[in-house]
Amino acid sequence: MKDKNNSNKKEKIINELKEEINQIKDDIQNETSKNSKISLLRNTKIGLCFLRLITPYVGSALILFYASSLANLTPFKRDMKKEYLNTMKEIDGLGNVKIVEQYNSFKNSSSSFSYFGRWEKQPDGFYTREVKEYSITKINEETLLSIIEGNKISSLDELLGEPIAEKIEKQNNLSETEINKPAHVLAITYTKDKTNPIVVTESVEDNVGTTLLWFFILILIELMPLFYRCEISSFDYKYAIERIKERYPMVDISDLELRLKIKEDNLKRLVR
Repeated sequence: MKDKNNSNKKEKIINELKEEINQIKDDIQNETSKNSKISLLRNTKIGLCFLRLITPYVGSALILFYASSLANLTPFKRDMKKEYLNTMKEIDGLGNVKIVEQYNSFKNSSSSFSYFGRWEKQPDGFYTREVKEYSITKINEETLLSIIEGNKISSLDELLGEPIAEKIEKQNNLSETEINKPAHVLAITYTKDKTNPIVVTESVEDNVGTTLLWFFILILIELMPLFYRCEISSFDYKYAIERIKERYPMVDISDLELRLKIKEDNLKRLVR
């Protein structure tokens, strides 16, 4: 009879433990579900806060990227660009004409007009001649050709204005052809034909230069929102994150887990 009472008592304790264990598990599940919702809400708030932090910087970068794309100066990507026919024409008063055409730009594309005097032998054995440079930025090609073809050397100052540079060249090793060359003028003009361009892929070197320039401009642009954040705005990202964590604290379920472990250990000992 006594053994039966003990058995009933033990069974009652086991059942009570099982109920408590189930209740603790339910509590843990409920608190875990609550923590999941809190975590989602907290992370959403933190994400919005982070967006607020980076929006000025990302916005500046996107505006720059859009503007550079419109200008066909896209970083990291080799753009298609138009190349125009460039012509260099070199004409002198001795009847020599040289024409060079290319789609790449000339390194020096500044038109020039020069007067070269006749070589004169000096007592020291050297030869000297007068050289004058004229500005022809406002002179059309027809006028230049008429000056050259008409051999209007004596009236250059009147036709082209005062020379922008004058010098005396000195040489001691000249060929007979050079010595006997008369005074003459030399015109070098550069023109660009925009009527029939060709479309080519931007070179790797040009794209690298474009990308580096883009990054340099980006750094300068990003200084503006950085200055605004540091000097004008009251927004403090770290403080905002701390406030969010304080407002949406996670539920501590470590006590429940500890209680569950103790109950389960007790149950194991009883059912042995």
